[in-house]
Amino acid sequence: MKTSEHLTLGSIYSREALREQFGITDATLDNGIFLPKGHESVWLFVTEVKTADRTQYTDRLDGDDLFMDGQIKGRTDRLLIDHAGDGRELLAFHRRHKSEHPHGGFRYVGRFTYVSHEGGGPARFHLRRVGSRPEPAPPAFLLTWNPEKWHWMTLEEDVEAVRAGRAPAVDQWRCGNSQVRKGDRLFWLRQGVEPRGIFATGWATSNWDNGIRFEFETLLHPVHEQGALIPRDALVGGVLDKVRWNTQRSGISINSAAAEMLEQMWAERAGREQEAHSYGEAGPAGALEGAVRYAYVRHRKRERRLRAAKIAKVLSSGVGLRCEVPGCGFDFGEVYGALGETYAQVHHLHPLSSRESPSETRLDDLAIVCANCHVMIHIGGQCRPLDGLVQRRHAG
Repeated sequence: MKTSEHLTLGSIYSREALREQFGITDATLDNGIFLPKGHESVWLFVTEVKTADRTQYTDRLDGDDLFMDGQIKGRTDRLLIDHAGDGRELLAFHRRHKSEHPHGGFRYVGRFTYVSHEGGGPARFHLRRVGSRPEPAPPAFLLTWNPEKWHWMTLEEDVEAVRAGRAPAVDQWRCGNSQVRKGDRLFWLRQGVEPRGIFATGWATSNWDNGIRFEFETLLHPVHEQGALIPRDALVGGVLDKVRWNTQRSGISINSAAAEMLEQMWAERAGREQEAHSYGEAGPAGALEGAVRYAYVRHRKRERRLRAAKIAKVLSSGVGLRCEVPGCGFDFGEVYGALGETYAQVHHLHPLSSRESPSETRLDDLAIVCANCHVMIHIGGQCRPLDGLVQRRHAG
């Protein structure tokens, strides 16, 4: 397995997240150079400024060039030197220092190839990036809502609309910051009465013009789903202290380090609430949870309205929502009657985790599948082709 097929360029991965995603039990994952069992990949963990208790290897990422020391005893040097001949890819996970990213994580910065090395004990390696660089995270801004000052009459309907992939009634927001641009990341904070906290995320869909137009990614009901909010009293400590959370003004800039921390907190809390209402579009395999959901909120989100559009297109053709996996053909409507006539899961034939830059998803890129096949497609953190998935038909 090529690990790169299951990672998203530019996303943050802690060692623990990688251990969970790929089922790794080998303790040598804590080393700087790691060969995961069953993978045609070598993982390189690069920390430029190391803590005093660590071996002070000299590692530096300079544009597309990675300069790093091998192990002092040279035991893993051949993994780097011979990687191409051995059919292995070199994958780099980078951080400037241990606390740069949440949970001691690293940014996945892509695939590299061996260029040269010199010396020994340790050898000094020069590697070069293959393919695209990670995209920088979009600027992030805080939008505020105080129910004592504005009654959101359509809130409950808007929550359900966003969850179903439909356009909500509210798609514009007053904002005093003229620096907000199309594509920027947005977080909504409920102020005033309790419960206070982050309850929605989305993106600006227009440049500032006395306000902004936007698209929600997730909208939680601040009262009915308050357990999934990031409460106001949790927005403290470290980089979060640099954000003016008590402001009543929409459009406050969130610095990149705080935005990164906020993304992680949101993925861990609100993501659980989303999961309870989701259709399993990323596949119910637990191995896809952490990193892929984190990438999802890093501007590579699946547009949920595509699911509705795909189902509508298939239904309009009169063929019914049959699983498209050859040899399956399961139809929820045939088994569950009216309850299942309009239900199916929708699978991305070209997963976002394999894309190095944003790209449009067409309806032809989606397939109707049943729940069982969707699990089998993604089990073990993979994305298997539909052809050949079913090995034999069910007898009787």
